[in-house]
Amino acid sequence: MTLIPLASLAGATLRTHPDVELVALSALSAAEQRALLGDRKPSRTQSLLRSNHGATLKVVGPRTAQLLRAFRRPAPLADKAAWRDDRAIDHVIARFVLDGLLELRGRDGFVSGAAAHPLVCRPGAARRAARAGLAVEALQYAQSLGSRDAREVAQRLYDFNRLPETATWRSRLAGPADVRAFLGVDGSGEIARLLRAHWLSPRVTRRRAPWLMWRARSSPEVSDNYKVYVSPTLEALPDAFAATVRTLACIGAPEFKVGRELWGLLRPDKLVIYFSSPLELRRGLRALRIALRGIPAHGVPFAAPADESGVLFWGIDPPADSAASTVRGTESWRRWVAVQLAAYLSAAKARPNGTVQPWVFALDRLALDGVDVHRWVLEPATGAR
Repeated sequence: MTLIPLASLAGATLRTHPDVELVALSALSAAEQRALLGDRKPSRTQSLLRSNHGATLKVVGPRTAQLLRAFRRPAPLADKAAWRDDRAIDHVIARFVLDGLLELRGRDGFVSGAAAHPLVCRPGAARRAARAGLAVEALQYAQSLGSRDAREVAQRLYDFNRLPETATWRSRLAGPADVRAFLGVDGSGEIARLLRAHWLSPRVTRRRAPWLMWRARSSPEVSDNYKVYVSPTLEALPDAFAATVRTLACIGAPEFKVGRELWGLLRPDKLVIYFSSPLELRRGLRALRIALRGIPAHGVPFAAPADESGVLFWGIDPPADSAASTVRGTESWRRWVAVQLAAYLSAAKARPNGTVQPWVFALDRLALDGVDVHRWVLEPATGAR
């Protein structure tokens, strides 16, 4: 992690940002509760957090509310017996300070957000993650955009490293039939025979369906938590697809998919394989490393590299009933990362600080969400929510 040691924060003086307001959910009208929670019933222990300076509006649990109320008046953390022995308090304080919920007393008064970054994060930690390559390139590109619309920036991050759509490829792969021929999924060829023997291909019911999908005959239901991204160049995709199908026919795979039209094949994660367990994931990666050796690489940002060539990546989505999924919603791992980073970039750009680049701030803040920004995997969550 990128944090300074807890001992460095123990003597720090904190206060809740003056613009932060906590309201008990039970105090809201029925219409306001429905707008926030939908059909879910409000809990007596939950509060609504409003932050006027950051336009924040979210539901928080009792631990978060307790912490914010504890620092309504400035006080050293060491004076708060309920918090000073909490082993996760450094993560909690750092998140809240960088998000502008708490302020930390510095030399020139109370600061939060990007201005507080040097007080809670070790210098250079994010830059060391530059070994991740594409992720940092994506962040620096997003920082250079004029837009502060977090949704637009998130989409740009998610799409980063997508290949350009050229006239040559548009002519060659004009529709789904051309893509099927390009990959050899129909007819009497070897790959078509393997596909028919081992997998079922669900009928495409939507005209603009983005994927061609195959599901194993022996296991029609699959958990989509463990995934492998195969990322060859577009020219090399037929060879990579054939090698992948041969390998999966030998080791088994519950489900995999590939872009159905040119637009889907231009994305870096154009071929995705799902596995049902960490053991199957590791086994699949070992076999695929051998099968795809020598295939030219494209490269997937915000996914864990699985080989030296840059063709294989992997990711694990938290299960639907996990604590992380309450933050992630139902989005994919890479999209959730893009959304989080875009929000942190936008926050840093809205309140700039000369001592920290917005992309560095965003990367360090994401680390505090439990993301290992070197390996691009989610670590166990820490601290209050």
